[in-house]
Amino acid sequence: MSARAQAAAFVAGAVTATAVGALALPPRSADRYRTLDTFAQTLAYVANNYVDQTDERRLLHGAARGLVGTVFSVANGSAFWRKSSYLVGREGTAIASPMVTIVDDPLLPRAPGSRPFDGDGLPTRRNVLVDQGVLRTVLCDVYSARKLGRPSTGSAGRGIGGNPGPTTSNLVLQAGTMSRDELLRSTGRGLYVTSMMGFGFNAVTGDFSRGAQGFWIENGELTFPVSEITISANFDDILRRIDGVADDLVLRTSTASPTLRVSHMMVAGSSK
Repeated sequence: MSARAQAAAFVAGAVTATAVGALALPPRSADRYRTLDTFAQTLAYVANNYVDQTDERRLLHGAARGLVGTVFSVANGSAFWRKSSYLVGREGTAIASPMVTIVDDPLLPRAPGSRPFDGDGLPTRRNVLVDQGVLRTVLCDVYSARKLGRPSTGSAGRGIGGNPGPTTSNLVLQAGTMSRDELLRSTGRGLYVTSMMGFGFNAVTGDFSRGAQGFWIENGELTFPVSEITISANFDDILRRIDGVADDLVLRTSTASPTLRVSHMMVAGSSK
């Protein structure tokens, strides 16, 4: 079997245990799942495909935590007092799907971003930014909190030579109840995004457009890898269109998210 054929078979779920062994990979078990995940993404460069412009469902896997980080970029005290966020004035209102709850928790035991004090020397605390789709608060240091006339959330970060500013600790989109495989099977047709590239986001308007790569979904299965595409939508719409959140949250980085599904986004590419 050629490398291209092996790649196509693997990402479609057709590689058997024997074939995996022949490729000198560990058996597919829960503790080795990430190894095969990385291998599948690597094979995407071997069996590369392209898609035309279309409007389909998106499953965001490795790229989902990038969306969580983008939420912080528009939900922090500095952006609010400067009025450089499209979320200004929307605290207490729904900004996302009811499936979305985002928490910044610096007190998680042994987590990557845990810390007892922030950059201003204040005790840290658990902050709920988004609760079932509703924007509850924004992360503030002492300075931005004073500008907004509110107390600090204990979220200051400090570099070696700079002033403190709002930052995150362990920023996590809370896991859902559906497994990633179940979420995939329930998606008839769409794009499984494994990574995004570039930075195409306007914090004032919410316009979002980034390069992406991943795998095409047909009939609930990964069929072939795709790259050199652009996904775009207004970020406000992206958050509201989340209609599925998996339970595969792994806290390996200080910003984390399980696999999630966006009901529809625009994809631009070309057929080759």
